[in-house]
Amino acid sequence: MQTPEMNVLGHERCLNLRWKGLFLEVDPDAALAQGDHHFWCQHTHICLGPDGQAVGAKECGPSRTCYEAL
Repeated sequence: MQTPEMNVLGHERCLNLRWKGLFLEVDPDAALAQGDHHFWCQHTHICLGPDGQAVGAKECGPSRTCYEAL
């Protein structure tokens, strides 16, 4: 189940962006209320991308050098 912020139409996200919601079925409203935003990059397997910048729903877009279109 995806969080509401991941369902925003028109927002381009990186192919390598991963988040807990891809693997667990959780109530997105409860997860957001608890601040449960655990994102990581498929390339680095941590919360920083190959460019050394933070990974996140809003951060991983076309402006990044490591961005790959979904």
